[in-house]
Amino acid sequence: MRTHTRSHLARVALALASGLVLATLAPLTAQAATSTYQVTSTIPVGSYPEGAAVNATTNTVYVVNDGGNSVSVIDGATGVVTSTIPVGSYPSAVAVNATTNTVYVTNNGGNSVSVIDGATGVVTSTIPVGSSPYAVAVNATTNTVYVANNGGSSVSVSVIDGATGVVTSTITVGSNPSGVAVNATTNTVYVGNEVGNSVSVIDGATGVVTSTITVGSSPYAVAVNATTNTVYVTNLGSNSVSVIDGATGVVTSTIPVGSSPFWVAVNATTNTVYVTNSGSNSVSVIDGATGVVTSTIPVGSLPYGVAVNATTNTVYVTNASGNTVSVISVAVAPSITTSTLPAATVGTPYSATVTAGTEPITFTVSSGTLPAGLTLNSTTGVVSGTPTATGSATFTITATNSAGTDSKAYTIATAAAVVVPTITTSTLPAATVGTPYSATVTAGTGPITFTVSSGTLPAGLTLNSTTGVVSGTPTSTGSATFTLTATNSAGTNSKTYTVAVAAAAVVPSITTSTLPAATVGTPYSATVTAGTGPITFTVSSGSLPAGLVLDSATGVVSGTPTSTGSATFTLTATNSAGTNSKTYTVTVAAAAVVPSITTSTLPAATVGTPYSATVAAGAGPITFTVSSGTLPAGLTLNSTTGVVSGTPTSTGSATFTLTATNSAGTNSKTYTVTVAAAAVVAPVLAATGFDVLPWGVGGVLTLLVGAVLLVLAAKYRRSHAA
Repeated sequence: MRTHTRSHLARVALALASGLVLATLAPLTAQAATSTYQVTSTIPVGSYPEGAAVNATTNTVYVVNDGGNSVSVIDGATGVVTSTIPVGSYPSAVAVNATTNTVYVTNNGGNSVSVIDGATGVVTSTIPVGSSPYAVAVNATTNTVYVANNGGSSVSVSVIDGATGVVTSTITVGSNPSGVAVNATTNTVYVGNEVGNSVSVIDGATGVVTSTITVGSSPYAVAVNATTNTVYVTNLGSNSVSVIDGATGVVTSTIPVGSSPFWVAVNATTNTVYVTNSGSNSVSVIDGATGVVTSTIPVGSLPYGVAVNATTNTVYVTNASGNTVSVISVAVAPSITTSTLPAATVGTPYSATVTAGTEPITFTVSSGTLPAGLTLNSTTGVVSGTPTATGSATFTITATNSAGTDSKAYTIATAAAVVVPTITTSTLPAATVGTPYSATVTAGTGPITFTVSSGTLPAGLTLNSTTGVVSGTPTSTGSATFTLTATNSAGTNSKTYTVAVAAAAVVPSITTSTLPAATVGTPYSATVTAGTGPITFTVSSGSLPAGLVLDSATGVVSGTPTSTGSATFTLTATNSAGTNSKTYTVTVAAAAVVPSITTSTLPAATVGTPYSATVAAGAGPITFTVSSGTLPAGLTLNSTTGVVSGTPTSTGSATFTLTATNSAGTNSKTYTVTVAAAAVVAPVLAATGFDVLPWGVGGVLTLLVGAVLLVLAAKYRRSHAA
């Protein structure tokens, strides 16, 4: 230790020597059980580090280097010293006002306090205080700083206004004050008087010493748990910690700790107290609720200062002889949270991490073996390597630290080597605005990564890079052309697609009014139309005739009826826009039989006389045809009814064959129809129209015509008689 104006150093050395003797004589029960804490890292800092403080808001640690006249600034998240700030001569202690982000450093050899802006790391002012200032504490609520002046026969505490940096008062306390702490909740200040074996209690509001409490030998540092209103004082000369009830000012217990306890810090969140034992290079951990030392943690050489970040539950200890800071974390038994490990592929680099909590943790394969080609990193829990053989390997990984162990069994299936993807999906279906869409592009076995390598998907659709599924709800019509590429460790394959997006669906409207009758044994097909697809058709009530089914996509009712009867049912058409229903009745007639023409002959016909005759061949439906010959001129055959009809136009005899056909077969018959000439009708005089003439003229004409006809008739008879 340095020989300068700090007369307390000599007393500290003496206390250390006395502490070593006391530690030798102290019962072993003063030490703790197996530690549940662990030193997670050791950070090099400046020369002879003493005091430490933490700003939990910024997660920053400040360490004063007594031998280097500096402050090391540590990033609590990374454990890296981010800067070193020059301060006054022989700095010994540091305190932080997290509210204003201001740091206060006592310069023991310079009788001053350096004020540092925590945001910039710049010393903004230096405040003169009493002789050999050794300890400092801040009341963030009142923005007041308290400095214990330890030099010579100093018996004072300097009070600084944090807002102005002015010493507003100097309070007389016990002999050689070396520690100071504040309870901001009660606005009470506690000062450890190193030579007086006492603690002075100051009312922060008035600056008056309200009481003096006797404690152990050479009280050195003081810490307060404001939550429980409990004060802890390290007794450097008696290897103990005095516990004071802040409400009554009574020492409620004295806790044996390690050799030469130097500094003390409290985590109010966990109600845990940490004491640096400078003579035994350790930290005693005290349960604030029971007052029992729960563990003793080995640290570096000559530990002095200690500070706690309650937010991260991390403890920082300065090792004066080692020029380092030990970082202590609570050791929690490992808990493996990695439920499964991914499959592997021959020839493909593999890496998977088994997570079990905060380090340091040691990982081992406690049973079974890893797949060939893979190894376990015992520090990180990473299983990695390149598999060399297919198969399935089952093994158990165990995570161990000072607090316990945890194990978990895993199975890794190793597949054959990866092959280049081949996209086998030839086309993607069309889409409709407002209708959910999903289509999968297949390219082989995974893992495969799918990307849109050119063009763009229709608006509203996305590509799942892992599964190759194109999905979403289209938002606009049009046609989009794009290229999808499938990639794995072996190579890539691409294919171009076009997806047409139609307008949004409208509610179906069934326009088919009726369905035709059916016949047993006769194939049947009828379509129910309800608009443009996609539409789903269902039988929503009743049932179709036996033997018939409904195609849900096309609306076609088809099949071959198996029984007669009448079936009434309702068909419903549904799409994304809504539904529409209609009720139908289909009558199923008996099965068709082969036609049998029973009409033996057809009647004769006469030119100019309307003609109609029916060829009967059984129950319909039957189709009639002229299978050979021709009908008389002017006559036609009705193919449905078998009626031969019309008006003959010429005489003669016509022979033809009629054939009756249905689903069961055919029957034919040959007919002959004779067509006679039209009948001659005797003249009727009245028919001449002469009767419409006036009688005088008409009568004469009628008599003349009659006479001519009589003459002609007489000649006809004579010629035939000859």
